[in-house]
Amino acid sequence: MLFRSGKTELTDSEFERINRELKEKDYDIINLISGGPQSAANIGEKIGLSGRAVQEHYVRLKGFDLIKTSQGKGSALTIKGVKFLKTLLDGKERGLI
Repeated sequence: MLFRSGKTELTDSEFERINRELKEKDYDIINLISGGPQSAANIGEKIGLSGRAVQEHYVRLKGFDLIKTSQGKGSALTIKGVKFLKTLLDGKERGLI
């Protein structure tokens, strides 16, 4: 078990399941918003998608509780999203992913 605390929990098996189900653009979105909240239009411009296409990716990311969105503020990582990204980056550094 990696983390425990209700909705912010991220177990090893959940990390692996999420990691298998995310698409390349989902990772791009997570990386971009790790630096702070951004609008769908801004993200789309940076990764070559329309704002609407970015919002479609939000559905999957929100389903995993990795991001939250707020009108006028854009999207941001949740606590669980931060834990997911940290686990992902730690695994890449160690050559595990």
